[in-house]
Amino acid sequence: MGRSNDDTSYYVKVIIVITLAFSLFFLSNKQIQLLLNRSDSQTEIFTVKLNFDDEFRADKRKVFAVVMIPTTPDHISIRNVIRGSWGNVSAWKVGMDNLDAEYKSITLMWVVGALKDQEYSKEFKEEISKHNDIYICDMINEHKTALKYKVLWSYMRAVQLFDFKYFVKTDDDILVNLPLLLSHLKDAPRSHYYGGLCIALYGGFAGYPMWRYCSGGGYYLSKDVVEHAISLPPQYHRVPFRPEDAYTGYLVRWAIKTQKFKVTIATNKKALSLYGYKCGPWEYIFYHKEFHKMQKHFDMITVNKTVKCV
Repeated sequence: MGRSNDDTSYYVKVIIVITLAFSLFFLSNKQIQLLLNRSDSQTEIFTVKLNFDDEFRADKRKVFAVVMIPTTPDHISIRNVIRGSWGNVSAWKVGMDNLDAEYKSITLMWVVGALKDQEYSKEFKEEISKHNDIYICDMINEHKTALKYKVLWSYMRAVQLFDFKYFVKTDDDILVNLPLLLSHLKDAPRSHYYGGLCIALYGGFAGYPMWRYCSGGGYYLSKDVVEHAISLPPQYHRVPFRPEDAYTGYLVRWAIKTQKFKVTIATNKKALSLYGYKCGPWEYIFYHKEFHKMQKHFDMITVNKTVKCV
């Protein structure tokens, strides 16, 4: 039998990722030194005691999944589209019928950093007062280097505030097939679980080992994996590389190594579509796409589970 187009595409992606990973071995010494010497202003997260006592609840809100989405204050329109489309369980006209209520219990967690020497806009403040889903980490400044520490902070915050089974991380330029995600997690292991499109490798430079991680467009961890990751000593968090998805994989690796904690890294080639929407069946969990088309495609799939060629 011939190989399907999906299989061929999958193996092409694997080859590309492996090629990029091995290219790290050929970085010049100067490039490696620049990488290691890059200043990181966000390390105060490890020296400042996180004070969540004012909001800590013994009776934590019980949800099946916390869906964390890093964002910036000016992405108000993007957040509103997601709140009204895939991030709203009741907005799905199809796909949710086979799920019991407990599996449809999710909470969105938008994580925003502080603005250095700036005030939040009036529109953003109004959004905060209207919605109860924005979390501001005022010890992390909004910057492209801050993403991995936003993720770490959100792990800590989620454990403080929610009684959850899974932590899901995605981005605000991703359209999530929520029924498929929740159906997948319903049947997934409740512990020792880390999954997504986990075919990428990172490391292999400046004494770092190579490790596998799940792409940041969408991945999920069982609660115990989150707890083990945040319990690691600070030296495992002070790392010179920026990619938050590789950082999460790094924490999982060291949770396994140092705490003798077994984790199933479950890769699913249908977890993430890196190249946007395709015509035909809606079969991936996470779809990367520019947000201005998100509402149109969401409206299509909630009617007939397909995307028309438009």
